[in-house]
Amino acid sequence: MVGLNNYSQMVVTGTGSAIECLNEHCSFVVRKVRILNITDGSTHEWNSTMAAGTAVSTKSAAAYISTGGITGGITGSDFGFTIGTNSDLNTAGDVLHVEVYG
Repeated sequence: MVGLNNYSQMVVTGTGSAIECLNEHCSFVVRKVRILNITDGSTHEWNSTMAAGTAVSTKSAAAYISTGGITGGITGSDFGFTIGTNSDLNTAGDVLHVEVYG
């Protein structure tokens, strides 16, 4: 993606509920999110050309998450992003290493 000026990394523990990520690690408009789930070995990617709440998920084979995926921005703000409730993406107790580009 052309013009990416921001990059951040963080570790998040899955909850099974939506997780809004907006803090000192992500106070910019997010254009790409990559999540590495080290608990189950899956990866999940979203970029700003995709619909909100979607992602591409890869474990043993790639799959498209059509609901409960990743959304750029959080409620009331264009900054940050939201990790949705899809069980392949966000299971309680899973350790998620997150890369964010903006």
